[in-house]
Amino acid sequence: MYRREDFGRADYLDYYTHHHYQFGIKTPLIDYYQTYISHESTIELSNLLSINAIDAENISEMHLDNMKGFLSTDVMAEIGPMAAEDEARFVDRANSTSFTMKVI
Repeated sequence: MYRREDFGRADYLDYYTHHHYQFGIKTPLIDYYQTYISHESTIELSNLLSINAIDAENISEMHLDNMKGFLSTDVMAEIGPMAAEDEARFVDRANSTSFTMKVI
């Protein structure tokens, strides 16, 4: 996730960890994890590996057993709009990225 340009990094992380994070914790049927990116270490490592560094602030993970089952419940209808509205306060949603993964 990327922060809005008018939101400082420290303010973004403070708001995320003390307010917005609760949406993930309160969402049933998922295990929620929050990882914050170390910009200095990311740049250093990407320079050593000659690859691009990600400039995002954090990675949010929602682990679930059945995505279709999760999406068919009322969970997303209840919590999703509130989380999106709250994200609009500090997240640059247009530049943030979403993806799914399968562990093999």
